[in-house]
Amino acid sequence: VSDTDVNQEFLDTAKETGTVYTPTLIVGSGYMLAYRAAADVASYPFDDPNGCIDSKTRNLLANASQFSDHPAFTNEFRERLQGFDRQDDRVSETELENLKRVHQAGIPIAVGTDAGNPGTLHGPSIYEEMEAMQRAGIPPEDLIVMATQNGAQAMQRSHDIGTLEEGKIANLIVLE
Repeated sequence: VSDTDVNQEFLDTAKETGTVYTPTLIVGSGYMLAYRAAADVASYPFDDPNGCIDSKTRNLLANASQFSDHPAFTNEFRERLQGFDRQDDRVSETELENLKRVHQAGIPIAVGTDAGNPGTLHGPSIYEEMEAMQRAGIPPEDLIVMATQNGAQAMQRSHDIGTLEEGKIANLIVLE
C-alpha cells in the first residue's frame, strides 16, 4: 500500500483472511529509472554484483535513449523524471511505515519484487527490495523467513519448499 496509511480495518481484515502481504517496495520507482534511461535523462544504474542481468536486457537498458523521442516524453514528464532522486524517491515513507505496521500487527510478509516490470530486474532487484524492507525496520532474521517460509506460504507451496525439512526441496544460504 503506497497511497495511504493502512488502518486498523485493513490490518484486521488481513489477519482474518490469512493474507500474506508482499509490499514490492521498489517496483514503482523501477519504472522511473527505466523511463529516465529511455528519455535520456540519466543512464540506468546497474547494480549487479552477481552478474544476473542477461546481456540482452543489459544492452537494451544501456541503449534505452534510442526511445528518447517517444511522444510520451512530454516536457512536463521529462521535468518529473529529472526531479526523481534514486536515493530519496526510491521508496516512499508511507510504504515504509505501512510495512512496519503490517509487521508489528503480526501479518505474514513475503519478499517479492514484481521483477520483469520496467526497471525491476530479475536477480539484483531482490537485494534492493530486502534493503528497503530493512530500512522500514524489519530485522534481518525476519527477512530470511519472509523470503523463504512466507514466500512459500504465499505461493501455497509450504508442503514442498520454504523450510529445511525432510522431503522438501531446498537451497541453502550460508551467512556469517
